[in-house]
Amino acid sequence: MMALVRASGAVIFRHADGELQFLVVESRLRAGSWGLVKGKIEGGETEYQAARREIAEEVGLSAVTFLSGFREEVRYTLPSGDEKIVVYFLSETDGVEISLQEEELSDYRWLSYPIVCHTLSFPETCRVVRNAVCHLAGIFS
Repeated sequence: MMALVRASGAVIFRHADGELQFLVVESRLRAGSWGLVKGKIEGGETEYQAARREIAEEVGLSAVTFLSGFREEVRYTLPSGDEKIVVYFLSETDGVEISLQEEELSDYRWLSYPIVCHTLSFPETCRVVRNAVCHLAGIFS
């Protein structure tokens, strides 16, 4: 029987050097695989709670602000045949100290758009960032 795996994460951005920069992380388990901060939703957690916990655990950022009105879903099939749904929120930080969870992540980068999309390993993740950029354009215009 196929299982449904639910995960939550965020498009994390900051203002730096006069531009918006987005945080991408490299998986330690899949070298060369770049994505956004995310992780499985644990029992009893809301999507938001899981995203906030994953941000703190994976990159050590606790000072993040979630922007309302942004929620993107990505669905895909895992090699096991299980379906995975990842919900992404949009969060801003002025934190500069990144502390990687070394068991899971090997590197990180802050990148501007659209350069960030050339680094992300999956087009679905780029679509999430692109939608975040459009959302932010509506807020900052």
